[in-house]
Amino acid sequence: MEKKIVVLFIVLSMLIVLSFSGEDVWANEANEYVKVIEFNEDDKVNNKESGKVIRVGGEEFLADSDENFELEFVFDNFRANGGPMLGLLRLDLSSLNEVLTGDDAKFKALSEDMILFGGGGVIGSREGSRIGGYGLSGKLSSSDGEKRAALEINYGGFLYQKGLFATKRTDIAFGALLGGGSTKLEMRHRRVDNAEDVINHPAGSILESSFILFEPRVDLYYKLGGFTGVELGAGYLLTYNLSGEAEIFGTKVDDLVENFSGPTITAKFSFGF
Repeated sequence: MEKKIVVLFIVLSMLIVLSFSGEDVWANEANEYVKVIEFNEDDKVNNKESGKVIRVGGEEFLADSDENFELEFVFDNFRANGGPMLGLLRLDLSSLNEVLTGDDAKFKALSEDMILFGGGGVIGSREGSRIGGYGLSGKLSSSDGEKRAALEINYGGFLYQKGLFATKRTDIAFGALLGGGSTKLEMRHRRVDNAEDVINHPAGSILESSFILFEPRVDLYYKLGGFTGVELGAGYLLTYNLSGEAEIFGTKVDDLVENFSGPTITAKFSFGF
């Protein structure tokens, strides 16, 4: 799994590098962002070898003709996009693994790096406030002979972001996710043959719990072109189990993964503005 994450981020990095290299074509895509309006006195028109260039507010655009024309920025400070997400959550499962690998249980320890899958989106100002949300889920498992343990985590919520910096293609935002989620711990002590075997000779158990969460994070967005972009983010997930307990068929027991936390990194391929 870790190799897959490394390969993914290498590919995304190459896409960004390639987007910077070669011919600078963004000026030719000006129609995606501008339409005709009147010039302000501060706006200037310069001639270059490639043709007439319009400079407005620090941005340059190629002119289609020598005639006076006007510019109006459309979607220049607006963001509305979403798409699939892939992430990595680093957990501290030392307490859980201590119980799983004890002399009584004898399960194999779980990994502490969880791969997450999901999706989300935002809408709002590139240099101001944005709102949105996303959801992610992941699963860890271990096996040793007939014994198998698995931990599943699902979470999501409301996302608020504040744009800190923006250029034509790139922007950086700081924000936080506020929401909730659930955990499910499965333990199978032996292999089962059929449904009757499960009923007559129980082979395992499932512990479930829920939590609220808060995750401060920072995100970097880069526009690849057209209506596509890539967004890389990093945060720290904090959770709290309000009851402090897990549940198995309505019976309350101690929660073995109570109030977990850990750093997260995410990558999202976005569609939109």
